[in-house]
Amino acid sequence: MRLYRQPPLPLSIEVPNALPDTAYDVAIINRNTEWGVAVVSDALGVIKFDLPNYPFAFFDEVYALSIQSEDVTFIWNDGQTSFVDDLEIKRPYWAVDLDDPLELVEEAIISATIDAITGGFYFTREAFEGQGLGTDFFPTPALTVGVLEAWQNNVQVYYKYLPMPGDPDFTNIFNYEMTRDMTAITVANNNQRISVASRPVTYHNGNSDTYFTHHHAAPFFPEDFYYIFLLSNGYAQIPDDIKLVAELLRIMWLEQGEIGNNDFDDYITEYSTDQFKLSMQSRAGENKGYGSTGNKTVDAILRKYINKATNINRLGVL
Repeated sequence: MRLYRQPPLPLSIEVPNALPDTAYDVAIINRNTEWGVAVVSDALGVIKFDLPNYPFAFFDEVYALSIQSEDVTFIWNDGQTSFVDDLEIKRPYWAVDLDDPLELVEEAIISATIDAITGGFYFTREAFEGQGLGTDFFPTPALTVGVLEAWQNNVQVYYKYLPMPGDPDFTNIFNYEMTRDMTAITVANNNQRISVASRPVTYHNGNSDTYFTHHHAAPFFPEDFYYIFLLSNGYAQIPDDIKLVAELLRIMWLEQGEIGNNDFDDYITEYSTDQFKLSMQSRAGENKGYGSTGNKTVDAILRKYINKATNINRLGVL
């Protein structure tokens, strides 16, 4: 099952062919979320429920969807006692008409094409763990956008979207945010930032000729403290040039019935059989290994995004 992250919100799910006017337990789970609701099917046997905006309308993720009748003696139409499906929630490259099955196919094909070349333009959540270095900065992976939740020494100390589910009295101990260059986590609105947190300050003790050292304040991430962060990463917005690519590929699909053509054949100078060897012109490598979509403008735009998310641009150990 696929839901598109687009208006109207909240996102809704409908599952037909259930027992009319029957109570069900719904569970939606992935590694970052466990959400459930009790719902009663309507007179036509349709189970319908809305999803909370956070996290379902925020991120492109896949969940396990399970619907179980509260009556354990009930048997579903196919002989199963529960409905189980994969639930994929993604943001489309354009506003999709959900009532047009052909447009749904168009978006799926074009999305798969862009994803195959670039890895996709998704906004997801990722758990990130590590130890403090005695500094005010905690370096993060590439394309990190923000901090959603944080644990210090296995105690939760931050939740962005308060109140926290199950604990409306939860109070943030720290307010984490990304640095302006989006390369590390720091603490927001704190005037005690230490420029060199791990270097002790030396001072003279009265009339003694003995010097002592101390930290004038603790760093935000003390050395050897253990941290777990739930981060939002990827593309909070789809780049405008990728939206243009999607539209160009869509036009190509509508006009030609395919994406790509025999453009790659132009690079071949000799065909390879038992008697011949296949050779290509030097420009065959211009598209960095993925051939051609048949549109040089599209190729040029997509080329700059290849492997961009895996660039090494953070502090770490190689």
